[in-house]
Amino acid sequence: MGQRFIDNIETNDMNFKHLETTKDIVISPKNEYGDPQRPDVSHKWTAKVSDGTNYVGDYAVKISGASMVVDSEDFTKLPVGKYQLEIWEQWNDVDGTSQLSIYPSPQQTIPFTIYANITDQAGKEIKEIGFQDVVDQAVMNIGMNYVFKANTIEPDQTATVVQTAADGKNYVTFNIPRGKTGQQGFRGPAGKNFHIAQTFKSVKEMEASQGKNFEDGDFALIASSIEDPDNSKLFVWSYVNKKFTYMNDLSGATGIQGPVGPVPTLHVTKVTSLPTGSQPTVNAVPAGNGNYNVEIGIPKGDKGDPGMDAHTPKRGTDYWTDADKNSIIDELKKYVDSAMTGAFAKAKAEVEDAVANGKY
Repeated sequence: MGQRFIDNIETNDMNFKHLETTKDIVISPKNEYGDPQRPDVSHKWTAKVSDGTNYVGDYAVKISGASMVVDSEDFTKLPVGKYQLEIWEQWNDVDGTSQLSIYPSPQQTIPFTIYANITDQAGKEIKEIGFQDVVDQAVMNIGMNYVFKANTIEPDQTATVVQTAADGKNYVTFNIPRGKTGQQGFRGPAGKNFHIAQTFKSVKEMEASQGKNFEDGDFALIASSIEDPDNSKLFVWSYVNKKFTYMNDLSGATGIQGPVGPVPTLHVTKVTSLPTGSQPTVNAVPAGNGNYNVEIGIPKGDKGDPGMDAHTPKRGTDYWTDADKNSIIDELKKYVDSAMTGAFAKAKAEVEDAVANGKY
């Protein structure tokens, strides 16, 4: 297995058997002088495969140094056959313009062959022999007043032909096994997540953009007004065809009215005092089955004006009556008289004692 030059690339001319997972198709791009050209890892690289008649799908490309590598493991779902491969390089310039390079270019593709392994060949032979036996038996019976009937039996059963005679006719029943379940088809490349890359006010404005900054498969939406028949129309950008294609109208119809909900029941769970001048608050928290826990915030009131002096009730005229006053005076006189009498007697005794005893 040697190197092969195709247009502006060099490849290892790799072929492999069906279900092999260890072979790599290696493609090394060249510049116009034939020198190696290192792939830009920041660009998007995709291997596109065809069977010569139909486009098969996209496959992953790994960048390794100055080469692009496609792993045979990604082709295990492809049937035996001959294929062509191209490498697509996509990127946006600094001004947002989409760019595309295809390898090899300009005239050829990279051919590779997936050969049948021995199990592929054995399965094919068994299937053809079993079916051919049934066909041969049918050919032998043509023109002999036969009435034919076919039954489908399980894949692991043997094909048989059962003949019976009745009413002067030969009835032949073909019991034909169903074919074995085929291999699962190859897995296509992962699709892009749904994302509207840009909105436009009109279809005219969208088309005038010529897909600037759009990648293959990006969506655009017309966002104008409900009076505009193009409003909410969805388009997808095709890098190959260089145009937007209409997909669907995303403007929806009014939904049906839902069922009546449960009667709400409010439960006041918290009351908070708020600063003076603030707005009162009410917060209802759903608690299930129509119940709501309500938290209320109430602002403090403004400070009131000073109150008037208090007035004490009058017994007489603020406060004693004349009788009260006379009674008080009498009590005072009695106290004074008693106090004066006692004090005089005490003073007299002290003077007499002092004279008698020479103290004075």
